[in-house]
Amino acid sequence: MLRRAKKRLNQVGATEETDVSVKASRSKKTVKKDTSIPTLGDDEREDAEEERLAKAVLGGEQIIVNSVFDQRNKFGKSDGSDSDSSSDEEDVEDGDDSLDHQTGVLDKEKSKPAWEDDDDEQISVPEEAKGHHNVLWKTHDESKLEGKELKKRLKSQFEKTVGSTPSWAQLKSEKKKPLKQTGEESEDDSDSDDDENQFLRRTGDYLTSSQQLPKNSLNYQKVRNANKERPTEGRISSVQFHPSSQVLLTAGEDQNLILFQIDGKLNPMIQTVHMERFPISRAQFSADGMEVIMSSRFRHFFVYDMIGGNITRIPNIKGTNEKRMMTFEVSPDGRYVAFSGSYGHVYLLSAKNKELIDVLKMNGSVSAMAFTSDGSQLLTIGDDGEVYVWDINTRNCVHKFIDEGCIKGTSIAIARNNQYIACGCDSGVVNIYDQSCLTQAHPKPLKSVMNMVTAATSAKFNHTNELLATSSRFTQNICKLVHLPSYQVFPNFPAFGERMGCADCLDISPHSGYLTIGNSKGEALLYRLKHFTDY
Repeated sequence: MLRRAKKRLNQVGATEETDVSVKASRSKKTVKKDTSIPTLGDDEREDAEEERLAKAVLGGEQIIVNSVFDQRNKFGKSDGSDSDSSSDEEDVEDGDDSLDHQTGVLDKEKSKPAWEDDDDEQISVPEEAKGHHNVLWKTHDESKLEGKELKKRLKSQFEKTVGSTPSWAQLKSEKKKPLKQTGEESEDDSDSDDDENQFLRRTGDYLTSSQQLPKNSLNYQKVRNANKERPTEGRISSVQFHPSSQVLLTAGEDQNLILFQIDGKLNPMIQTVHMERFPISRAQFSADGMEVIMSSRFRHFFVYDMIGGNITRIPNIKGTNEKRMMTFEVSPDGRYVAFSGSYGHVYLLSAKNKELIDVLKMNGSVSAMAFTSDGSQLLTIGDDGEVYVWDINTRNCVHKFIDEGCIKGTSIAIARNNQYIACGCDSGVVNIYDQSCLTQAHPKPLKSVMNMVTAATSAKFNHTNELLATSSRFTQNICKLVHLPSYQVFPNFPAFGERMGCADCLDISPHSGYLTIGNSKGEALLYRLKHFTDY
């Protein structure tokens, strides 16, 4: 072909002077011959064909480009498109996406993907292979699977197990297009029926994990003890997570306050604060996490500054004759600290300067206390089974109710937004109430948890009000987790055969990622609650 084109060019150069007359005569002959059937071996036809090939091979690129655009315009007209030259220019300016859409032959013609093979239709699975491919057979009457039916069932089984087609295996037309702005008519809106049909035709997994805590079984893992690096010598009296950092404090009768960084793996120790001749009965972070308040069986208590590292001794509170200040609670709003005294007295202190604000008095003795989530009220329970509701602003008892079936109260806990109130008694029963107990004199509990036979000494709600942890320090391996709002006790916690010891105290991290239990052996057991992703 190239030789003929070159020969033709040489002939054109040699006869340049007579080329005009020859072309005129040829044009006349060509017009005549176009109206008739061309004869085999026609020289003029061959010359025209050779000239076209020469232009295409030796520099006729513009002809090819024009031909491509002509074909594209012709294709657009066949689809009913009335776009003019201005719309074509806008399509070019749209970027790579519009260009890919124009030249996406794989999308336009719906060709088979590269991984589809015609030989797959020749593959068959005999009846003898049922033991390895039971999921493929729908009935026992089928003898074998082959061809398209086998391929269809394999694809269905893959989508049930893995899900829909991965993004890398989708054609451009199958990928989801971005939604247009409000006010414009979107192609997705017009094709909503097609999308619904596609949804109904798929067998993939369209279900996502539920955001609610499952009630039948708790997904958790026992990890390295929080204080493995520095255990407490003797009983742990207090464990608490920091309100904003991944830090845990442990305190006990060995006169040591220890801080650990919680990562679930190594849990390294951060600092140890030794309190000389001061066995710690209770230790708790302040609401902002800047201080740690420690009490003992003495009338004075200590405050440890987390930033400055200073320890401040708070002497006997003026206006009181208490010999010991062992139990206290810090209000969630960071304004007050309430100490329980003897003969039903409750001493309300300012959390800022630790000075006495007022004294509250209830019948009997104070067994446990808890602030509401907004810090506006204080609930106290005593040895007579009555729960007192105190208004912090007026310092008056605004309501009290009897805990049903309780002879002596031992613990109390309030959920976030006051959704639930849990009251524990010395018989091991934990009654769960709703907010109505704050206004009714004889409220009925939503549920009475009777899975313990000794006094319920600790209780704690998680931040989503889906979990209640309660324990007893008088019996080994007694710690129960209650699901809310089903009020079912998780049967798989603690694990069968696990030696937990006597649970003296417990706490749940701010976002329920961890549960810690301090026992009589000086261990701070740590559990990872996998349903909750954050610390």
